[in-house]
Amino acid sequence: MFKPKIKELGLYFIKNFVVGPNNMKLKYTRHKLKLAFTHKTIVEESNDHLFGVIGEVVSYGEVDSHNQGDKASTFMNVELEDHERNNISATSWREFVDQILPHLEGSPHQPVIVVMQLIKAPKFQDNSIVLIT
Repeated sequence: MFKPKIKELGLYFIKNFVVGPNNMKLKYTRHKLKLAFTHKTIVEESNDHLFGVIGEVVSYGEVDSHNQGDKASTFMNVELEDHERNNISATSWREFVDQILPHLEGSPHQPVIVVMQLIKAPKFQDNSIVLIT
């Protein structure tokens, strides 16, 4: 019933689900809780959803620039890992690059934790991508 509606890496609004202990013999995750959908559960794809993430920067690319007309913008690819070891890849732009770069270069042996809010994940070639501006 819900399998055709949900794709990996998609963004969804999900209502009327049940949270319970994950005591199944075959576990799809090691988390102690699981979500259960019922006949009242509603799943709707989100095309314009803003979300937040807290994560450690586990890798990052070189600062690069993009020219559009007479304007140049800097950007950098960043990979974050949350407390459950989920990874999210994002492209950071402009001021965010200037803010995070000193921390990444100044603390090579210490973790850099980032809190981001109001992140938008638009669709590109049927995948959600994250752009941080």
